[in-house]
Amino acid sequence: MPLKSLDAYSQFVAQAFNRPEVERSTVAVWSDSPFTGTAEGEVFFSNSIRLRIREELDFEAGIIASYGYEVYRGEESGAIVHRQFQWRRSAAGNQPERSAWAQ
Repeated sequence: MPLKSLDAYSQFVAQAFNRPEVERSTVAVWSDSPFTGTAEGEVFFSNSIRLRIREELDFEAGIIASYGYEVYRGEESGAIVHRQFQWRRSAAGNQPERSAWAQ
Protein backbone atom coordinates (compact mmCIF):
# COMPACT_ATOMS: atom_id res chain seq x y z
CA MET A 1 0.00 0.00 0.00
CA PRO A 2 1.61 3.28 -1.12
CA LEU A 3 0.17 5.47 1.66
CA LYS A 4 2.02 3.77 4.52
CA SER A 5 5.29 5.74 4.34
CA LEU A 6 7.06 8.63 2.64
CA ASP A 7 9.31 6.23 0.72
CA ALA A 8 6.42 4.07 -0.48
CA TYR A 9 4.36 7.05 -1.68
CA SER A 10 7.40 8.67 -3.33
CA GLN A 11 8.00 5.47 -5.30
CA PHE A 12 4.31 5.26 -6.23
CA VAL A 13 4.34 8.85 -7.58
CA ALA A 14 7.56 8.25 -9.52
CA GLN A 15 6.11 5.12 -11.14
CA ALA A 16 2.77 6.79 -11.87
CA PHE A 17 4.43 9.56 -13.89
CA ASN A 18 7.06 7.38 -15.56
CA ARG A 19 5.16 6.87 -18.81
CA PRO A 20 5.64 7.97 -22.43
CA GLU A 21 2.84 10.56 -22.43
CA VAL A 22 4.46 12.48 -19.54
CA GLU A 23 6.99 15.01 -20.83
CA ARG A 24 8.13 16.10 -17.37
CA SER A 25 7.02 16.35 -13.76
CA THR A 26 7.85 18.67 -10.88
CA VAL A 27 5.87 16.65 -8.34
CA ALA A 28 7.78 16.29 -5.08
CA VAL A 29 6.81 14.34 -1.98
CA TRP A 30 8.16 15.43 1.39
CA SER A 31 7.47 15.12 5.08
CA ASP A 32 8.17 16.97 8.32
CA SER A 33 7.12 14.03 10.47
CA PRO A 34 6.89 10.24 10.19
CA PHE A 35 3.08 10.45 10.23
CA THR A 36 2.26 13.07 7.57
CA GLY A 37 3.49 14.26 4.21
CA THR A 38 2.79 16.51 1.25
CA ALA A 39 2.86 15.86 -2.49
CA GLU A 40 2.87 18.92 -4.71
CA GLY A 41 3.83 19.94 -8.22
CA GLU A 42 2.86 19.80 -11.87
CA VAL A 43 2.81 17.09 -14.53
CA PHE A 44 3.20 18.13 -18.18
CA PHE A 45 1.71 15.73 -20.73
CA SER A 46 2.60 15.52 -24.43
CA ASN A 47 -0.95 16.49 -25.50
CA SER A 48 -0.67 20.02 -23.99
CA ILE A 49 -2.42 18.98 -20.78
CA ARG A 50 -0.95 20.17 -17.48
CA LEU A 51 -1.98 18.64 -14.14
CA ARG A 52 -1.32 20.57 -10.96
CA ILE A 53 -1.60 18.66 -7.67
CA ARG A 54 -1.35 19.18 -3.93
CA GLU A 55 -2.06 16.36 -1.51
CA GLU A 56 -1.82 16.27 2.26
CA LEU A 57 -0.97 12.72 3.29
CA ASP A 58 -1.65 10.86 6.53
CA PHE A 59 0.68 7.84 6.62
CA GLU A 60 -0.61 6.64 9.99
CA ALA A 61 -4.21 6.37 8.69
CA GLY A 62 -3.10 5.47 5.14
CA ILE A 63 -5.19 8.21 3.50
CA ILE A 64 -4.94 11.38 1.46
CA ALA A 65 -6.40 13.72 4.08
CA SER A 66 -6.81 16.70 1.77
CA TYR A 67 -6.22 17.24 -1.93
CA GLY A 68 -6.55 19.70 -4.76
CA TYR A 69 -6.11 19.09 -8.49
CA GLU A 70 -6.22 21.49 -11.43
CA VAL A 71 -6.16 20.48 -15.09
CA TYR A 72 -5.22 22.91 -17.86
CA ARG A 73 -5.17 22.55 -21.64
CA GLY A 74 -2.86 24.67 -23.77
CA GLU A 75 -1.01 27.81 -22.76
CA GLU A 76 -3.92 29.70 -21.26
CA SER A 77 -4.42 29.46 -17.54
CA GLY A 78 -7.75 27.81 -16.94
CA ALA A 79 -8.50 27.41 -20.65
CA ILE A 80 -11.19 24.94 -21.76
CA VAL A 81 -10.39 22.32 -19.13
CA HIS A 82 -10.02 23.68 -15.62
CA ARG A 83 -11.35 22.04 -12.53
CA GLN A 84 -10.28 22.56 -8.96
CA PHE A 85 -11.60 20.64 -6.02
CA GLN A 86 -10.55 19.89 -2.51
CA TRP A 87 -11.80 17.48 0.11
CA ARG A 88 -10.96 17.35 3.81
CA ARG A 89 -11.89 14.79 6.39
CA SER A 90 -14.73 15.88 8.59
CA ALA A 91 -14.19 16.71 12.26
CA ALA A 92 -15.64 13.28 13.11
CA GLY A 93 -13.07 11.75 10.74
CA ASN A 94 -15.53 9.37 9.12
CA GLN A 95 -16.88 11.33 6.14
CA PRO A 96 -15.15 13.62 3.65
CA GLU A 97 -16.45 17.16 3.34
CA ARG A 98 -16.19 19.13 0.13
CA SER A 99 -14.54 22.39 1.12
CA ALA A 100 -14.15 24.09 -2.26
CA TRP A 101 -15.23 23.71 -5.87
CA ALA A 102 -14.42 26.09 -8.69
CA GLN A 103 -14.72 25.95 -12.45
